[in-house]
Order: sequence, then C-alpha cells, then structure tokens
Amino acid sequence: MIEGSVTATRQQARVAGWLYLLLALIGPIGLLYVPGQLIVPDNARATADNLRASGELLRLGIVSDLAHQIVAVFLVLARALRLSEVTTGVDTLVRRFPGARHS
Repeated sequence: MIEGSVTATRQQARVAGWLYLLLALIGPIGLLYVPGQLIVPDNARATADNLRASGELLRLGIVSDLAHQIVAVFLVLARALRLSEVTTGVDTLVRRFPGARHS
C-alpha cells in the first residue's frame, strides 16, 4: 500500500516538474522576446509599424502566451491533486482538535 502511494506521489511530482519545465521554456518567448522585438517605448507609431511588419512574430507571441496560460492551468490542477492528500490530513486534525484553528 505504501509503495504504491510513493510511486503515485513520484509520478505526480514528475508531471508537475515537466509542467514547470515547459513553462520555463514557453514563457520567455511570449513574455520577453516578442514584446522586446515589437514594442518601441514612447513611440506608438513605430510599435504599430513593427506589428504590421511582423505578423508571424505577433502570432508566435499570441500562441506562446496562450500555451503558457494553458500549461499554468494544468500545473495548478496537478499541484491541487498533489496537495489534496495533505489537505485531507489537515482536515482530520482540525476535526479532532477544533480549538487549534487559527483565524
């Protein structure tokens, strides 16, 4: 029983780790590289020209941001699944010791 639980825990941790790695690879494209190439500070006209001229780069940034958000949602779900076991233990303790709750 315990060995199966450890295996499941390791698998959940690996999934979360891969999701974090994927975030680390996808995130900088849409959050740093694309805006750095397209946006010209204090010059709206140059920024608009860059957007018109670099449609593919703009699309790459949009896809990267969307993928980043989707992976982040799955990461939250993976972490919630992993921490649900801890929450169950805490709920049990709170029920046994009702005076131990903090406000």
